[in-house]
Amino acid sequence: MILKEIVEKALKVFHRHDRVVAVWLFGSAAEERMRVGSDLDLAVLFQEKPPFEVWADLRADLQEALKFEDIDLVTLNEAHPILRFEAVRGKCLYCVDPEAVAAFVSLSAREYEDTMAFLERGRQMTAEVRQHAVGERDSG
Repeated sequence: MILKEIVEKALKVFHRHDRVVAVWLFGSAAEERMRVGSDLDLAVLFQEKPPFEVWADLRADLQEALKFEDIDLVTLNEAHPILRFEAVRGKCLYCVDPEAVAAFVSLSAREYEDTMAFLERGRQMTAEVRQHAVGERDSG
């Protein structure tokens, strides 16, 4: 199935799930690098964090409609900032509330930047500790 067919069939599924606010395609499919055996990465923003059953029903409906077993369905409401940012950099396939989506994307970008800055500070501190430890070992 080509990407256009996948998107058309997926849109029909999203329309039936009223808790879905927006959906992004990301990963190899968004970059049009899908091959046989590739998974399908979809990130869903719900009105609020859904119960497991809602997520499972959506995934099952997508699998049935797309005839695609390996669907990686990420709930953005609870995803790590780095994953959220990577997902929203993909292709937005479905959006019922552009203002809510714009606010979510903006928040995701800010939290991504904060997370990356925190990780960089940690990396720098680790490097300094290692350098100090090596210096003590060499002088002792």
